[in-house]
Amino acid sequence: MAHIEKFTQSATFAQIKHDKRDGTKDDHIDPSRTPLNYNMGPECDPWQLVKDNIAMSKESGGRVNTRTVATVSCIVTLPKDFAGDVGLFFETAKEFLDQKLGRCVSCWVHFDEAQPHIHWRGCPIVETVKTDEQGHSTTVHQFNAKKIVTRSMLRTFHKELDDHLASVFGHSVGIINGATTHGNVTVPQLKKQQEKTDKLREEYDTLVGDYNALVGDYNALCKQVKFLKDTIARLESKLKQYAHIADEVLADDSQPERTSTRGVER
Repeated sequence: MAHIEKFTQSATFAQIKHDKRDGTKDDHIDPSRTPLNYNMGPECDPWQLVKDNIAMSKESGGRVNTRTVATVSCIVTLPKDFAGDVGLFFETAKEFLDQKLGRCVSCWVHFDEAQPHIHWRGCPIVETVKTDEQGHSTTVHQFNAKKIVTRSMLRTFHKELDDHLASVFGHSVGIINGATTHGNVTVPQLKKQQEKTDKLREEYDTLVGDYNALVGDYNALCKQVKFLKDTIARLESKLKQYAHIADEVLADDSQPERTSTRGVER
């Protein structure tokens, strides 16, 4: 069984510490077996490699921010009934992941949990060639996990991984029905999990639809409130004008009439 996840820069730093068992405390980890772990990835510090890839991307014209997916991680677990060369199994799995997911920065083999597995981690970089008006071409190294980890890729991922392993071992190694990090998952269990996932997705879609409808109603009410406030402001302004005119009229009415004495006989 293989499991793929995406991580931002800050999350990647914490995950690398977990991969290396750098101060990691976890009930699932058996410290007595931690010395058996080893890294099949580059000998350089994984976090430094991530930073180097980010710098390279920016220098080439790529855009990277705190929300960018900095690494893609894949856990491939050794099936419990596997009877072949364990080292070759993990090497073959890594070879497939290198081709499929991006630039590997680390690939730790863990023997200190319930079942041996690898934590493959890499930068999802897509190379794009851009040509300027003068005809000069440059290669942009852009972090783009969406173009690498697609829905169509995920649908065929386990089958392709199993086929790749079968090409080396001469038969299916049972990766599709293999173990997860914390134990085996049978086909019925997988189906049950899928049913739960589908149900949750439907509930999520319904909630999103309800939320969007409420947002629409809220925005409409805000527009109505603004219109009413503007109307009230205009009416108040007119009332003030009319009140001023009324005051002037009342003031004129209160003045005594003056009678002309010119031409009156005394």
